[in-house]
Amino acid sequence: MTTPATRGAGIMWTVRLLVLAFMGAAPLFALIMLFIADPGQPPSTAVVIGLLVLNVATFVVAELVGYRTPAIQPGTPPERAVGTASAALVGTTMVRAAITESPVIFALILTFVATPSTIWTYLAGAVPALLVMAVHAWPNRRVIRRLEASLDRDGGRSHLSDLAAGRAPGHGHGGHGGHGHGGQGGYQPPGFQQY
Repeated sequence: MTTPATRGAGIMWTVRLLVLAFMGAAPLFALIMLFIADPGQPPSTAVVIGLLVLNVATFVVAELVGYRTPAIQPGTPPERAVGTASAALVGTTMVRAAITESPVIFALILTFVATPSTIWTYLAGAVPALLVMAVHAWPNRRVIRRLEASLDRDGGRSHLSDLAAGRAPGHGHGGHGGHGHGGQGGYQPPGFQQY
């Protein structure tokens, strides 16, 4: 029998594996670059600035479009709401991961195209991209709350924070909409902190 804890853990495990697959490409490419690109020469200043600007742009785009979800309507049964929330979590994570990984791909291409061809060109784009992915793609507490706010914007309850913490829908200790102890600024159980 599937319990809220096992269902939530399964979904969170799936999302983490998905994000790790995106993030894992960056160090793998770096390892390959060690054998191909020149490690000694510094990259072009213009290329570095361009890659940093691209990373800032992907951060902003992920912030603007990466948390769009369908709204849960008031009165939606908890099981249906949790299903919608789960699909939104997986789907939007893929969108944000793809957006924030794009500088890694551009940096990889520029490593071969730009002069000089150096691994530092790749690292100038990939390292900031990994930081942006950690902020927007990894299912941390901030991401869960942003998605839950989007899902619940019409007054329904998605129970996404309950799902992420392995709790039964409606049994949260924090959350919003007057549930739990103290709204969003209230107490969060230790198990939720890892997200």
